[in-house]
Amino acid sequence: MRKGDFLGPGGGGPPVEPLTHFVSAYADEVISDLTVGNHIKFNNILSAFGVAVVLDTTSPYTTVLGAPSVGRFTLLGSRRYRLLGDPIYIIGSSGDLLISTAWFNADSGAQISREGRITAPTRTGFDASSAPVGVIFVPAVDTKVELRITDSLNVAQIGHNGAKLQPWALVESVP
Repeated sequence: MRKGDFLGPGGGGPPVEPLTHFVSAYADEVISDLTVGNHIKFNNILSAFGVAVVLDTTSPYTTVLGAPSVGRFTLLGSRRYRLLGDPIYIIGSSGDLLISTAWFNADSGAQISREGRITAPTRTGFDASSAPVGVIFVPAVDTKVELRITDSLNVAQIGHNGAKLQPWALVESVP
C-alpha cells in the first residue's frame, strides 16, 4: 500500500479507486483576444487526480474542432462529469460591458450548457466580476470540452493578474 491509497470497505482489502477524477485549473495570463467563438486558455493546473479528466496545457491554441488546444479538457466516454467555469473578472474599454461564456463540445461544436454572463452598466472603472457556468455532461465517447466565449461587448480583457482574479474551471467525474 502507498501513501494516499484508499482502502476497501472497513479499512481492509485492496486499495480502491476514489469515485472522483478531477482537474482544477486557471488561466494565468490576462486574456485580451475576446473574439466570439474563442475559448478560455486554461493553462495552469491547481490540482488534479485520476485519468478520466485531462487538461491540455501545452498544445498551440486553436479553434479548430477536434484538434488539441491549450485550455481544452479531454473526458473519457461513458462517465458523468460536472463542468464548472468562470471568467471571474472583466475590464472594459467603455461602459455597458458584458461577456458571456458556455461549455461546448470541442469535437462537434455543440453547446452543452446554458450561458453565464457578466455585465456592468456604465460606471466609473468599467469592471465587473463573476458569472459561473456549470453543467452535468455524459459523453458517449472520449470528448474534448472547452469554456467558449459566446458574446462580448466593450470588454478589453478577462482576468487581472495583479489582483489574482484569473478565470478558473473545475472539471470532475461524478458518481
